[in-house]
Amino acid sequence: MTHAQKIVRFTFWVNNYFLGVIIILLWGHSPNWLGPVVGVVTAVALWYTVWYLQKRLGVKKVCGLYFVDDEREKQLH
Repeated sequence: MTHAQKIVRFTFWVNNYFLGVIIILLWGHSPNWLGPVVGVVTAVALWYTVWYLQKRLGVKKVCGLYFVDDEREKQLH
């Protein structure tokens, strides 16, 4: 698996997590305490996602909502 494929795979599953959280919260009658708890868990998950992409996968740049890592730059050096 190439480096770019690892990044795409990781962000795909993280995006599925965030969409799942939104669907669960909007689904119906959730208790009042669930919103803040899910908010804190989502904030921690977002922080971990950015940390993992930068430290473990070596992504140096974020363009909008896309984490960018160009393998062609590594070939030039």
